[in-house]
Amino acid sequence: MTRSARLSSSQDSFLRHISAALLVFCLAVVGGLARADEAVDVSLVLAVDCSYSVTEDEFQLQIQGIADALRSRDVEALIKSGPNGSIAVVLLEWSSEDAQAVAIPWTKLANIVDIERYAELLVRAPRFEPGYTSISGAIRAGIGLLSKSPFRTPREVIDISTDGDNNDGVSPETARDVAAQSGVTINGLAITRELPYLELYFQHHVITGSNSFVIKADDYAAYHDAMKRKLLREIQPVS
Repeated sequence: MTRSARLSSSQDSFLRHISAALLVFCLAVVGGLARADEAVDVSLVLAVDCSYSVTEDEFQLQIQGIADALRSRDVEALIKSGPNGSIAVVLLEWSSEDAQAVAIPWTKLANIVDIERYAELLVRAPRFEPGYTSISGAIRAGIGLLSKSPFRTPREVIDISTDGDNNDGVSPETARDVAAQSGVTINGLAITRELPYLELYFQHHVITGSNSFVIKADDYAAYHDAMKRKLLREIQPVS
């Protein structure tokens, strides 16, 4: 490939990312996504792995899996069943220790219109640059997002999806303990195709909170069903 061809390819990739990001931003503004100081039943950081180990097809399976899980009637009904009848979500993409990006800002979901709008944003969200796998960096970024959420909530949750263990940055236990001290729950969705022990790794090194848990997906094809089960547990009102 010639230098000019490489430059052209790089420019095309950059323009695609910018166009997708602008579309997400415009839809968010038009939809009036974040309305400050409203009460929701849970604030949920959807932290999606976009590291080197995740192919483009696998990344899209994660994103589509979240969109389809949110659209399910069971999830919609559970969202409506809470005291405030709504939840707040933010989509965080993450890889290396210092590589996290908000793909979709804080959004209130209270009905099927909100969910469909958010699902539309999800499938158009740009993938940010891959890197290593820093679960601790994702936790740190999630804590920061929760501290700046425009919504009031009794429950704050970081929902981490990954197919790998921590290989960059501080230990996940270090970040997990900070989350615990802040009253933040961490749950995990472990994609165990390459690392069969990943579910146990999450249990011992990542999750925290009295109702924290790990859901296992054997591969990316099983991601949608695992994410639906995960959302149903996370959104379930606490008695």
